[in-house]
Amino acid sequence: MIELAFFRCDLCKSLEGGIYGKGPLKYLHSPQAGQCRHKWTRIGREEFTQLGAEWYAVDWSHEMPFWRGYTE
Repeated sequence: MIELAFFRCDLCKSLEGGIYGKGPLKYLHSPQAGQCRHKWTRIGREEFTQLGAEWYAVDWSHEMPFWRGYTE
């Protein structure tokens, strides 16, 4: 199954999302993620890119077009 979905874990401030089953996917995990019992919350693509920039200083303008689409 192919699905477009985005998730956040507020416990460790990790993000995962993209097109599951096909790609591209993006995993932004904090150093604490390996010890975390994640509580994933589904979020929208816009919030995902916003948090990626805020929590991980991702410059989406340098990413492939799929990721840049919601930040231009």
